[in-house]
Amino acid sequence: MFIGIRNNLLTKNLIFTIDNITYEAKWQHIIDLYRKDSEMENMKMLPRLTDNHVIPQKISKMKVKCAAQVFSQRVSSLMAFLASQKIIDVDARGTANLCLFFDQLFDSVNGSYNKIVDGKKYRTAITMKSNHFDLWEKSLPVLHSMVFIDSKSQKRQRPSTVKN
Repeated sequence: MFIGIRNNLLTKNLIFTIDNITYEAKWQHIIDLYRKDSEMENMKMLPRLTDNHVIPQKISKMKVKCAAQVFSQRVSSLMAFLASQKIIDVDARGTANLCLFFDQLFDSVNGSYNKIVDGKKYRTAITMKSNHFDLWEKSLPVLHSMVFIDSKSQKRQRPSTVKN
């Protein structure tokens, strides 16, 4: 799913709804954040991101790890902060929300810790009392709301990545 979302987002914008608020995510916001973060080479906030994660012509299209590092809580937090300070496009908040959404969803199906580590409550093992079930229930309408829009033709589409 991560790879399909990321690969579609490279060429199209993504419209989605969380808590009755509609957002638009754009890959350009990821590029802008990466470039802003790269201005201070020795003091990067996102040191794991490289051109192979962000620049469309250089992206490793089939590496889940690269997509997961882009759709991360760290990327989300920095993007939301820079957008709130108008250092990058204020509309990047939608992309920040998308990154956080997928970070939490990814953690919820890949967690194995017995306790919360680094504040990542969904990166834990599933128990009958864990928050995973609530997250998954809230995630379904978000996933169903997702539609990609071609920025040139304005054509809307729901690829199988989102449908299934």
